Amino acid sequence: MKRVLKESVQILTILLGGIITAMLLMVLSFCLPEEPMQNHLRESIPTLTKYLGTSEMIVGYQSTFDGSFTDGLMLQNAVYDEGHTVFEKAMGIYRNGWENDLWYPRETLVEYLKGVATEEYSYARYWHGYLVALKPMLMFLNLEEIYFFNQIVQALLLLFVVGALVKKNKTKYAVCYGITYLFLVPIVMPMTLSLSICFYLYLIINCLQMCLHDKWEEKGWYAYVFLVIGMVTSYVDFLTYPIVTLGIPMVMYFVLSKGNKIKQMLGKVIVYSITWGIGYVGMWASKWLIGSLVLKENILQDAGNTLAQRVDAITYDSRLLSFFSVVWYNMKMYKALPFILLVLVLFISVVVLTIKYPAVKSKKQLLLGCLPYLVISTMPFVWYAVALNHSGEHYMFTFRALIVTVFAGSCMLMNFFDYNKKNTDEKEKTSEERKNNG
Repeated sequence: MKRVLKESVQILTILLGGIITAMLLMVLSFCLPEEPMQNHLRESIPTLTKYLGTSEMIVGYQSTFDGSFTDGLMLQNAVYDEGHTVFEKAMGIYRNGWENDLWYPRETLVEYLKGVATEEYSYARYWHGYLVALKPMLMFLNLEEIYFFNQIVQALLLLFVVGALVKKNKTKYAVCYGITYLFLVPIVMPMTLSLSICFYLYLIINCLQMCLHDKWEEKGWYAYVFLVIGMVTSYVDFLTYPIVTLGIPMVMYFVLSKGNKIKQMLGKVIVYSITWGIGYVGMWASKWLIGSLVLKENILQDAGNTLAQRVDAITYDSRLLSFFSVVWYNMKMYKALPFILLVLVLFISVVVLTIKYPAVKSKKQLLLGCLPYLVISTMPFVWYAVALNHSGEHYMFTFRALIVTVFAGSCMLMNFFDYNKKNTDEKEKTSEERKNNG
């Protein structure tokens, strides 16, 4: 009982500390002058006019939807500056728009940059923590330069994780990691702001795991790590595919861990999911409360109405039928031939390697070891069941949640063979033969 109480106090302390930090960072970001940001975006008006519409980067493939509608909102939120205190701006997140709040962020952003008078609206139910990074970047870079920056940083982070896995003798899992990246639709990721947020989050978390996993595991800090991950996700994400910041780091945890018993492994899946959820919901709800107090508006009611809509069914059918429809909408994003071939190649490769290099484990050990990965692979479907309306309406980007299933499933399949063990046996045999011949 004392342990539970102590851990609850620690969780509450971390949550409160994170909320205070989040609010201070927002206030500091809005202390930056908007004029240099506006000037840099004026340099990018040709790009804004050409690309910031709801569009597919490859015509006919919805999976290449570029997220530019939401990007337009993010840029509006970053550069808008009309007669509010710093605290009001940080909590109210004001933007310009047309009469009756018609959402055309690309067009209205360009009009605002050109000095055309428009209406003012608030988007206070999210923290919009991405502004802590976006506003400083716009101080020095235009939109095109940010896209190039994205390409370089994303590539470096991805290479670091893959290289670290290879160095840790986890090459087969490095292959899984690379395959998972392909299911994100890489052509889109550097050229979008909103859809790269969760990608950046799980990449950075994985980089930290490569360096700090043993320490976090030894000190029993992983529950708090997932708490913070949930908080940061809620703070910076625009409700795109946030479940990946739980699922991908959790799969990586089991890839890097050694010799856990099945009950302990499943227990950790449950505990870490709960702490992530506490962080995610707690951070989001805190914005509704703080925003209502600062702005003297009922943001709680607005957020509650929106939340009720997002978890509602997508049709007049039952929730069960709606769920299956939502799953299909999201899965059909991978109907393209390249994805189908990729899955087939992966499956055939695993079958061949399993026959050639069978794992040195009993069938019971093998199947039990697969259970945590199997449970984690269901996380996107649980998310779709909860955020039913949102996942059905915005399937053109929520489908990326399925990379959790891809990563967990491919890592699970990798347990059926042990290439490294076979190589080790062969090297020892060759070494022994050389000694005998010498």
